[in-house]
Amino acid sequence: MYFGDYLVSQNVISSEQLVLSLIFQIESMPSIYQVIFDEKIINAEVFLKYLKNEAKNENEDLVGQLRKDDLISENKLQELFLKQISKKIPLGEIICRLNFSTPEIINHHLKNYYDKKFHEVEDKKETAKSNDTVEISEAALESLKELGMDISSVKSEMKVPTNPFIDQFLELFTEKFKNKILKLLQIMKKTVDDGADITNYINSLYRDVHLLKGSVMLAELKLIEEIVTLLDEKIEKQLSSDSTKLNQWFKVSYPQIENSIKLFWKYTENIAASKSEEQIGQSEEFLLLLSQLNEDLLSI
Repeated sequence: MYFGDYLVSQNVISSEQLVLSLIFQIESMPSIYQVIFDEKIINAEVFLKYLKNEAKNENEDLVGQLRKDDLISENKLQELFLKQISKKIPLGEIICRLNFSTPEIINHHLKNYYDKKFHEVEDKKETAKSNDTVEISEAALESLKELGMDISSVKSEMKVPTNPFIDQFLELFTEKFKNKILKLLQIMKKTVDDGADITNYINSLYRDVHLLKGSVMLAELKLIEEIVTLLDEKIEKQLSSDSTKLNQWFKVSYPQIENSIKLFWKYTENIAASKSEEQIGQSEEFLLLLSQLNEDLLSI
């Protein structure tokens, strides 16, 4: 169940209000055309030519023409899609903008929603434990293979489809990217301790976390999607704060932000091997840390 469906089930908003909120969310997100134009991949004259071609022939869309003429790589295109997704306004914020609810109510239900998801995962773990079906590991399959047994049918049943954007997420959230954010946080902490302004730093932090959020959403990494979005929203709210309030907020929030990045990295290391959330979703330690982090972020 997605957060919007959950709000409807709790009578916080109606189905009609959810539809209106989702329409607002879709319409407020910039088109991929806008993102491409902002990146200045091609000049305005060439861009206009492609748009005219598209108007004449609906099969000649802008992205297709750029691909055909080798003016944009697949990696660059996926990066632009990530930027487009990252600009999507969070559903909770839209619901409040449209006066369908209040931030206090939305935050309250967001916490309950996470608690519910946590317990659902726990229930699935208990069900798995009581299941008589034996899961065969890769190592065991290799042993069977060495004994001359045909394991092709067994392996085909084990295959779990993965979202191709998971690889894109792993290319973005590398150890270098993680260390860059942690180093930025350390610089910000020292700057705050020295009584100096961190306005420029908070903009850099927001940019990195915002990009991370877009990548997570595109890869549909449900275990951390809401938490990354929550962290992104918390930082975004501080962009308009004066330096005094910003420093006060960061001084209190620094541990939670640092713990978030470290937990995201622990998560990333796990799915890098499996390309799936299934294994880490069975880790009681991780789920407890995730639940605690959610509470900590809601408090800042």
